[in-house]
Amino acid sequence: REEEVVDLRTRLSKKVTKKKEMAADHAREMQEMHSKMEILNSEMREMAAEMTTLKSKACEEMAQMKTSMEEHFTETQGITNKRLQEVEIQLESALMEKRDADEQAAALKARNEELEVQLKSALMEKSDADEQAA
Repeated sequence: REEEVVDLRTRLSKKVTKKKEMAADHAREMQEMHSKMEILNSEMREMAAEMTTLKSKACEEMAQMKTSMEEHFTETQGITNKRLQEVEIQLESALMEKRDADEQAAALKARNEELEVQLKSALMEKSDADEQAA
């Protein structure tokens, strides 16, 4: 009878130890998930700021080019064809720069969406881990 009690206590102790280990593993996994989510959130904030900067820079450059062209045209009504071609080349260059900036912004937006998907996936994994732990 006493052996049965000792045996039951031993098995119960092992089960408790195993549950404690599982809980510790789960806590580590949760901390890792939390760290990953923090990193993803930080990257998303950085990319959003970078996108805003790129858009702002492109708009400023276009406005400066437009102002510059308007002032130049007003000052020189009798502009020669050669000078007009130079200005057109400058405008094309500015438009290409804007196009490049738009492409960079689109790439950043795509990366941002990718990070959002990763974040949602991490949250679902966390939820799954929570359910398994429960």
